[in-house]
Formats: sequence, C-alpha cells, structure tokens
Amino acid sequence: MKSSLNYASFIDQYWGMLEEKGWSSLILHDWERIPNGIDSDIDYIVRGPQPRELIHALIDYCEEHGWSLVQILEHEVDAHYCVCVRNESPFESVLLDVCWDYRRKGIDLLDNQTLFQGVRQPPGRRFNVPSPEVEFIYRLIKSAAKGKDLGSLPELEKKMRELFENHPDECMNLLDQVASYEGERDWEGVKAFFEESPYFDRTRSGRKISLRELKLYSKRISRPTGLLLTYEEGHPQISEIVDHLECAFRRVEWVKRGTPIWKIQTSLIKSTLVVKPGSADQRGSGIYLPQGGADSLFHGVRAGMEFLAARIKKQWQYCK
Repeated sequence: MKSSLNYASFIDQYWGMLEEKGWSSLILHDWERIPNGIDSDIDYIVRGPQPRELIHALIDYCEEHGWSLVQILEHEVDAHYCVCVRNESPFESVLLDVCWDYRRKGIDLLDNQTLFQGVRQPPGRRFNVPSPEVEFIYRLIKSAAKGKDLGSLPELEKKMRELFENHPDECMNLLDQVASYEGERDWEGVKAFFEESPYFDRTRSGRKISLRELKLYSKRISRPTGLLLTYEEGHPQISEIVDHLECAFRRVEWVKRGTPIWKIQTSLIKSTLVVKPGSADQRGSGIYLPQGGADSLFHGVRAGMEFLAARIKKQWQYCK
C-alpha cells in the first residue's frame, strides 16, 4: 500500500493543489487552528471549478497521497461536506465542507464575489483567508441563519466583537452593502440590529424550496449516503470498526435481525451507518463482515472505506 501523508500534511498541501489548477479558495473561519488544532470540519469557499471537477480533483489528491474520499453529503445546493480518510492506521479523517456561495435552508446569503473581497494569505500559511470584515459579516449572518443567541455564546461574541472593534469602518461599510444597515455605528448597535432587524427574519424562518432544492432532495432519496453494515454475530472487533467508520455518517444506528427493510432504507437516506447482525446473503447493497483473524480490524475498516470510495466514483462519474 502506498505510504500516506499524515493528517497535518494532507491539509497543508491540499490548498496548493487547488492553486496549481488555477482555482482559488479561502478558509472561512478558525483558520488559526489549522492544521494541528482543528477538531471539526474545515469550511471553505472555492472559485474556478464546477462541483464535479472539484470532486474529481479531490479523489485524485486523496489517492495520490494514500487517502480515500469516502463520503459526500450535499447539505445545500452546491455545498458538499467531504470526508477523507487515511488508508492506514490510525485512519485519521479530514472533513472538508466546501461551497461556492454561502447558502442556508435554500436561501442565498453571501455570494462568492463578496466572500472573496480582500482575500489574503496569512504569513507562513499556504492557504487564503477572508478579510476581517468578510469574516465578521459571515459569522454574523451564519449565526442568524442557525438561530444562535450571541449572549449565550461568549466565545463567538468575543471573536465577532474583536473583529468589529479592530476594523470598525470596514465592517460597517460591508454591513451597509450587504444588509442596508441602519443603526448606531458601534458594537452595541450591531448587536441590536442582529437581534431586531427584519433583514435576518429570512435567515431564521423556514426553508425556501426551489427547483434546485427539489432536485437535491430527489438525489438524496435515489442515492442514499448511508451504509448497511452486516456482520457475523460474535465479531470481536465490530464496535472498533464502527468507531473508525462513523466519521463518514451523520449518525450510527444498531438494529436487530428482522428489522424491516423500509426502516433501514429510511435510515440510509438520512446518512446513517446502520449496523445489523446477519449473514452474507442479508447484506443488501452494503457490506458484510465475517469473523476474521488478528487483522480483522484493519480489513473491516478498509472494506468499508473501499465500498464507500467506489460508490463515490460511480455516483460522480469518475474514471481514470
């Protein structure tokens, strides 16, 4: 097996690959903690490639460096949560959440052009980040879109206030541009605007359904992103195998023999790793893990990863 990049190097070199293809990218927030301090997904914006082009490039990048792209969750139109897993123990995972414009619940909130205003590269880093005012407005709108209360999130409020007070004119000008701001031009005025302005009502209301949204829902049903993992009862390492694979799914569900197929299929549509005891002829379109020897943990994890990676290639019409 090809020797693989470690976690930090995989993240660090990814941005250079995008630049080599003539594409632009920027990490939206918490970039100070990358690569060694990140404990969640990396939200980034890209400019240049179409979605299929980017996914194919990510598949190539993973395979070139001993990793696998094992999952893509399309949580919004043109918003792809990609799970990359290292092919060897300890099977580290990198979570790359990419979009072209910032959307939530089907609502366009910040376009690509706005997000790239004043893009910069921090000293000693190989990736780009937004200008302070763009990061400020992004955090502000994202907080509203997720229904967050700044008063109950002191760390988030502290970061946003710091961005604002270090660059007040730039932040106010962008807030004027994006949200037609009216109010006191200080932090307390911004907080009041966040809490009371009708501008944010659309981000706090229900989902907007468009034709593109309906196509996305149809794709989720016709191409479920969950996995049915059937195992031979008594498998000594099934829990450890599931622990390694669960990063690729929204949730894990352990079910009993005889669980109705319709119930399993519903869970698969919801990006669930469904784990069920049974036999090889009961695995459906998933995988079956018999009891193995001392290396059954490695082979079990690899079986899951290979199945998922092959499914991604088929769904995204990748061939080489």
